[in-house]
Amino acid sequence: MTNELIGIISNEGELKGVIEDDSFNVIVQITESGPRGLPGEDGYTPVKGVDYFDGEKGDKGDKGDPGEKGDKGDKGDPGEKGEKGDKGEQGIQGIQGEQGPKGDKGDDGHTPIKGTDYWTTADQASIVADVLAALPDGDGVIY
Repeated sequence: MTNELIGIISNEGELKGVIEDDSFNVIVQITESGPRGLPGEDGYTPVKGVDYFDGEKGDKGDKGDPGEKGDKGDKGDPGEKGEKGDKGEQGIQGIQGEQGPKGDKGDDGHTPIKGTDYWTTADQASIVADVLAALPDGDGVIY
């Protein structure tokens, strides 16, 4: 089928072509249009305010109602692994288990030596007396 002008029906439209023809019914396409206007002047540019007018911009309209919710999209790719977080608090004590078997006897321990590992009461009193004797006289000093 071609869409070419094959006739004019009054001044109200143009017959564009045959859409269907089964040799019994013929369906045609007609475009509706008004009568033709006069030809324009070549090279004329319309002038704003003379040939057409632009009004002031109106106020913004009210926000429209939200549209329908769309279908759920596909699952995205996993993101990058984040930094290690802060250490959490220690959890509660678990249930106490049974005591294990007695271990093997250990080696002899270290025996403390007087004057190296500990002081007697007399030794401590002697050290305090020596420190006090080394301090300057406290006359005229306010503590």
